[in-house]
Amino acid sequence: LEPVTEFMHQHARGESSASELQHRLLHKDGSVLWVVLRIMTFFDNKSTCAILGVHLDVTALKHVELNLREAQRQYRSIITNLKEVVFQTDHQGCFTFLNPAWNEITGFDISESLGRPASDFVHPVDRELYLRMFRGIGAAGARRESARGEVRGLRADGGFCWIEIQARLNHNDQGELIGSSGTIVDVTSRVRSEQIRL
Repeated sequence: LEPVTEFMHQHARGESSASELQHRLLHKDGSVLWVVLRIMTFFDNKSTCAILGVHLDVTALKHVELNLREAQRQYRSIITNLKEVVFQTDHQGCFTFLNPAWNEITGFDISESLGRPASDFVHPVDRELYLRMFRGIGAAGARRESARGEVRGLRADGGFCWIEIQARLNHNDQGELIGSSGTIVDVTSRVRSEQIRL
């Protein structure tokens, strides 16, 4: 109750403009309730005349908020620890999101890669193939909303790696194209093994 008491005293002294305080209350059955205390302070000649307070039960809303935070934490943990690159682009094909696997696979810094066209990181020899793979999806009359293909991706050290790209178009609530999202997997070992067998 200490935060609540201090909150009330601050209002009584005119030291706080805040009108709400969220805190927990112990129910008689032993459960914990989340409540919002809303107060109004009335003054008479600059002296406190009365304080009116109302408690609102927001337990259900708080549980939804806590569950959402936990889901977001788990999502961030999964995305951060994936060995596959998870990406998003805008409608012009420029990266807007990359998870840490991007740096592990390509060696390029994420901050320096964001805002650049994804095609910039494709080997020049394969760039036309890459553009051809994704050019048709989402075009007028086209049925494809996704694409998949293998190309050589550039590495920061000047080399390249074989990558498998899977991408799907993203639309807003109005059905307008806003970009794409997908994954990039390093398949260099598999491709080289296949080349050796040939």
